[in-house]
Amino acid sequence: MSSARNPPTLIDPAAQSPTPHHLSLTTYLARVRQLNSKLLDAATQDPNSSAASPINTRWLAELPERWPTLLPLLTSFASRNPSVLDGGTGFLKVGYAAQNFPEHQFPSIVGRPILRSEERTDDNVVIKDIMCGDEAAAARTMLQISYPMENGIVKRWDDMQHLWDYTFYEKLKVDTNGQKILLTEPPMNPLKNREQMCEVMFDRYGFGGVYVAIQAVLALYAQ
Repeated sequence: MSSARNPPTLIDPAAQSPTPHHLSLTTYLARVRQLNSKLLDAATQDPNSSAASPINTRWLAELPERWPTLLPLLTSFASRNPSVLDGGTGFLKVGYAAQNFPEHQFPSIVGRPILRSEERTDDNVVIKDIMCGDEAAAARTMLQISYPMENGIVKRWDDMQHLWDYTFYEKLKVDTNGQKILLTEPPMNPLKNREQMCEVMFDRYGFGGVYVAIQAVLALYAQ
């Protein structure tokens, strides 16, 4: 009689303890996939093992469907992970703490239309009253472009708030209430600017904690 064949016991992230704070979500799940891959490879080397069957490859591909409790874990992890916002004159970079690279990077520009609707030549581009970042860059020939920052220091606060709205609500798509955020600033940033930046983060976006660090110092920490 042939014995029943079952796939090897793989690691289920949803059954594990909460994700370590020092690991990013991407790194955590990548390590789980790496361990599961090693389990499958080891089982495949045994000719008597059921892991050699093609069904096990499909079983691995279907792992996300086997994690019904994973979504609350991911949501909890994301809610604990502080945001990082690195604003520059040319580009703005935003992401999460413990990640190696930003989630998004886009031009630090705000655009307003300079053409009337009947004068617009590209029907594929939707022109809004205020356009920021990638959207503004894609339609910059039809927009009056402004740069809210000069030499890394905010000069146009109204436009900067439009750019931050675009960052949090359209790029990151996060609920900022109660979250923590790390902001960067250039050396010799005026104290008044720093205070206003923190005030906007608290009053407009409802962040629960704000930390401002000098860009050059953070670059040294990253080495």
